[in-house]
Amino acid sequence: LSSSTLRPLVLPELNHTKESIHSDDTLAALTIYLEARGESFAGKLAVAAVIRNRMNFKYHSDGTVKDTVLRPKQFEPWIGRHPEDVRFDPTNRKMLDCLLAWNLVQDGRNIVDGAVLFYNPQLVKTPRWAQVNRKVATIGGHEFFNKHTI
Repeated sequence: LSSSTLRPLVLPELNHTKESIHSDDTLAALTIYLEARGESFAGKLAVAAVIRNRMNFKYHSDGTVKDTVLRPKQFEPWIGRHPEDVRFDPTNRKMLDCLLAWNLVQDGRNIVDGAVLFYNPQLVKTPRWAQVNRKVATIGGHEFFNKHTI
C-alpha cells in the first residue's frame, strides 16, 4: 500500500446528535467490531466493504453510515441494542483494527466482489437470501454474497 492511498487514522470523536452519539466512522467501526471482532483483519475488511457497498448501492440504505448499519433487521448487533450502549475504546486493539479496516475500504478497493450480504453459518441457519444470491467469498466464519442471483 502506498502512503498516498491511505487516509490518516483519526481516532473518533463523539458526535452529540439526537440520533446517535457516535460519528459515522465510529459507528461503522463499532458495527465491524460487533460483527467481526473474532475474525482476522481480512474478515474485518470484508465486513467494512459490505457496509461501504450497501451505502454505495443504497441497498437497504439511504447512502449514509447511520441508516445503513442501524436500519432495522440489517446488522444483527444493533437489533435490540442502542449505539449509546456501546463505547469506542481507543485502547482496544480490535476496535482500532476495525476503524483501520473502515478507513482502508474508503478508497473503493474490491474486497468481496460487491457483496452486500453476509452471515455466519455456524451461528445462524441459512437465510433465504443466501439460497438465491451468489456467494462470492468465505472469509473466516462469514460467507459473503452479492445481489447477482445464482
